[in-house]
Amino acid sequence: YFKRYIDDHSEKNILTQAALAGYADCLANEKAYGEAAKYYERAAKTQPDFPQAVAYLFSAAQSYYDAGEMSKAKTLAQEIIDNYKDPVFINRAEMLLAGIE
Repeated sequence: YFKRYIDDHSEKNILTQAALAGYADCLANEKAYGEAAKYYERAAKTQPDFPQAVAYLFSAAQSYYDAGEMSKAKTLAQEIIDNYKDPVFINRAEMLLAGIE
């Protein structure tokens, strides 16, 4: 259902964002981490001011890490540290970076 919604709706709103993240969750559950990361990243960038966007961005970074794509994981983790104020996700991003370096 998530994928069908994504394919049928091109507008950038909270419903599309939720569908992107939901589909990413399904992919991550199937251990398709690289593909999941792309959908989490799209979800984060659909509504960047939405409070959940930082969580989606971190999920993208974590999924890239799990997929072995360390450069992309590092870039997104640094983006969280540089551009967001949520201390929980800043801490998680710092821990992810520490695991990469």
